Amino acid sequence: ASREPRPRAGNYESAEEDAECITSVRAFLSGTGGQSSSRAIGRHLAKEGLLAPLKQRHAGLYHFLHRHSDDFCMQMPTQPGEVEYGVRLREPSAARAREAAE
Repeated sequence: ASREPRPRAGNYESAEEDAECITSVRAFLSGTGGQSSSRAIGRHLAKEGLLAPLKQRHAGLYHFLHRHSDDFCMQMPTQPGEVEYGVRLREPSAARAREAAE
């Protein structure tokens, strides 16, 4: 049983797909006051057809958000057994704001 190789994180296609997911999550969070739950974000990405490819590249939403921690901040659950966590937009750093303006 041959398996197709998974895309490597450093390849262009993966970076382009991540950019699409980042844009989608940022837009969703902007529409919800800058924060939401991991469950709501997952549902949004699924509706947009982006969740399955994201899971193939990152093994899940948590790993995607962790990899893009310059854009998103996670607030992990405090109660035992909770699996849903909070996600909010991270304020852009001054350096990133300058890069975006150029």
